[in-house]
Amino acid sequence: QSLFVDSEGKLWVGTHSGLALYQPESDNFKVFNKDNSVIKTDLITAISEAKNGDLLFADKKFLYRYSKQTSQISVLTQVFKDESFIKVIFEEANRIWVGSNQFGAALIDTETLEVHSASKVNPWGVSLDIRALHDIAVVSGNYWLATDEGIIVLASNGRILKRINGL
Repeated sequence: QSLFVDSEGKLWVGTHSGLALYQPESDNFKVFNKDNSVIKTDLITAISEAKNGDLLFADKKFLYRYSKQTSQISVLTQVFKDESFIKVIFEEANRIWVGSNQFGAALIDTETLEVHSASKVNPWGVSLDIRALHDIAVVSGNYWLATDEGIIVLASNGRILKRINGL
């Protein structure tokens, strides 16, 4: 489902059988799944790196953290009530963006782990009525969001600066 190379050069793979870490010395994978960890379903759809170097990853509902210090997985929070294909995880100092192909975007407070829909009132003033969030990039301090409705450019205060359709 997804490939991710972390800041230490390690290859992580999101699979239908869990989260897999490639071990080049033995040319095989160490797999974390629902049988040997707190992962709830084995389909891992998105992987990202936290600011502290830990791994953030998601199944169809939950967001997890793999601690590189302890080699343990913890459940951070349930992001969506129903199953969805989570496509992007983007951590910032005070929030984590999580985008899905069905429920748009969720914003998670990094201190309280409270989940806010980006389509409803939230502490960051982001108001996005989208069905899908596929990717996020920050360019010159603005957020470029790849959505089901094209590209949306947000200012850091959450205001929509531009919509680009038809690409």
